[in-house]
Amino acid sequence: TTESLRKAKTHSNRRSGDSNGPWADPIGPYKTENARLVRENNDLHAKLIAERERLDERARALRVTLRRVEHENADLKFLNSQFVLRVRASER
Repeated sequence: TTESLRKAKTHSNRRSGDSNGPWADPIGPYKTENARLVRENNDLHAKLIAERERLDERARALRVTLRRVEHENADLKFLNSQFVLRVRASER
């Protein structure tokens, strides 16, 4: 594809005899605009990737915190049941 584009440009330049040719002026602004849009798209894509990585890291950290809190909750429930058993045993 790139090679065919190069060949077409070379062929077009040979036919017109001028590197700017009759089509260069009308196409020039579109090329400039396209280059700007491609840069903008690449920048947005990079920002999107960075944001996704940040969110993935945040989600991983939250899963770790959730797991820790669940284990702590289970430990506290066990401790509470042990205290309830001690209280009942001391009431007898």
